[in-house]
Amino acid sequence: MRDFPGNPRIYGAYFSIGGNGYIGLGGGNEFGSWYKDFWEYDPVTDIWIKLNDFPGEARNKFATFVIGEKAYIICGTKGNQYTPSYNLSEVWEFDGITRTWTQKNDFPGGARFSPFGFSIGNYGYAGGGVYGNYEEKKDFWKYDPVTDTWSRLNDIYNGIWSEDVLTISSSNTAHILAKYYGSYGGSRYFWEYDEVNDSWTELSHCPIGSSEMSGFRINNKIYAGLGLFSSFYGTNVWIDYDIASNTWHYGEDVFAGGYRRNASTFTIGNTGYVLLGLSGSQIANRNDVWKFDPSKPE
Repeated sequence: MRDFPGNPRIYGAYFSIGGNGYIGLGGGNEFGSWYKDFWEYDPVTDIWIKLNDFPGEARNKFATFVIGEKAYIICGTKGNQYTPSYNLSEVWEFDGITRTWTQKNDFPGGARFSPFGFSIGNYGYAGGGVYGNYEEKKDFWKYDPVTDTWSRLNDIYNGIWSEDVLTISSSNTAHILAKYYGSYGGSRYFWEYDEVNDSWTELSHCPIGSSEMSGFRINNKIYAGLGLFSSFYGTNVWIDYDIASNTWHYGEDVFAGGYRRNASTFTIGNTGYVLLGLSGSQIANRNDVWKFDPSKPE
């Protein structure tokens, strides 16, 4: 695939709407070089198109979810994350039809960085994260895009909260890779959210204990890997989870793009995309794009 033509970045927005992928905002590193540019990817032509810049302040470490043809970014930080005045409570909506941004009502849970978010059906969900230095936030909320209102749900469990949560959702379910089970590097808690009962079910622990992992869902499998473990360069481990049997599987393959962490991902149809990230540096230094087709193993 063609390389991403913008600046390499981490902690940005990445998602798909319809037949296109999108990426933007984020930063060149965790504490600086924030960006406002926004890009659309056409998988048919393998071409990136630069859209209008995000109209708000540059930011990173926000939650993201997609409802229908619209994507939302929630909270985040516009400067040093541990300075409370830089933490944000803003909510912005991106319209995949008009390709325009609209600011919505603020997130009622207050400012924070590193919240997690996902959508199920016609609703979005967001919560967790950190405020300033270093207030753990465990509130959890449901968003109705029709009324632009939030409803508070049950707080998240201690076994869920982490500054580093990987969310993977589909039209009717949501899964998250949460905090480490035991010591760092061993495994990670893995949960499924029940939106009907507003409850969480603990599933088989993810056998990879890395931080800054990436992943996505295609049909009835979740694919995840990469991240930071024992090597500053990241890892190239790539595993899959079978939803029906609640089992993780180590395949023979590793990620063909090499070692990295904090990579961005999205899915278009039954194809997954892994792009950007960093390796061997605290500065985002990868702008390559990789396509994953589970029906055609390497």
